[in-house]
Amino acid sequence: PAVTIIGLFLFYPLSDALLLAFRNYKIGEVGGATLENFIRAFQDPKFTKACWNTFIYTLIVVPANTLTALIVASMIYGMRGRIKSFFRAAYYLPGVASVVVLTMVWRYMFNTELGLFNTILTTLGFEPIGWLTNPSVAFWSVMISGIIKSPGGAMLIYLAAMGNIPTSLYESADIEGAGPIKKWWYITVPLLKSTTTFLLITGTISALQVFAQVMMLTDGGPGISTQVVVYRVYTSAFRDFDFGLSSAMALILFIAIMVITLIQRKLTNQEVEYLA
Repeated sequence: PAVTIIGLFLFYPLSDALLLAFRNYKIGEVGGATLENFIRAFQDPKFTKACWNTFIYTLIVVPANTLTALIVASMIYGMRGRIKSFFRAAYYLPGVASVVVLTMVWRYMFNTELGLFNTILTTLGFEPIGWLTNPSVAFWSVMISGIIKSPGGAMLIYLAAMGNIPTSLYESADIEGAGPIKKWWYITVPLLKSTTTFLLITGTISALQVFAQVMMLTDGGPGISTQVVVYRVYTSAFRDFDFGLSSAMALILFIAIMVITLIQRKLTNQEVEYLA
């Protein structure tokens, strides 16, 4: 039964989407095999804009999230007892909340008339900003919502990795007169290299599939300023009803993620060989 369920709800949709990528398939129109979907995908200005936006989002948000998680984990690791447990839970629990719920909170804060950010700006004497309505600002607002969030999962991974660092290294550094910052930079950060690589790769895979924030905050607008790949795949299929084009775009994204996964495996194997 388990294999049947997996085949019905996972392998069948995947194989069907793969076949649709090579067919001219629309509502009420079923064509034969073709490669035109991939040509149309790269000629589609919305898709090219979505690819560029997704690249910029990944390039900025992933390193920022990883660095935040490393700094927070380093600060919490030095605590003791209930204080450490409190802050560990405090940073992790917001990550359990639904992405939709968190995005709705961000949407309220970005509101032009009543939002928290514009309220602060007007109080300080500045003009309000169209955080989600200005094409030159909207996508940066989406990225802000991705950066300023609790690094719960990554923080726990870092904390677990820090627990495996031999305390003798820090004791030797103390004898040499190294301060907290030097110990962190020359001992903690280098020994967390494999963990950082893992989080960067998995974070990149997640960022390439960003969708909910764009859908809830801007719906891809204003214009096409906040289009991302998964959002374009969604609109092509369920708004334009062009399932062939949508499947081709999804296959392109799948290939990109697969390449990143292979890079992750290669880097991980090199790290294991180095440690061995």
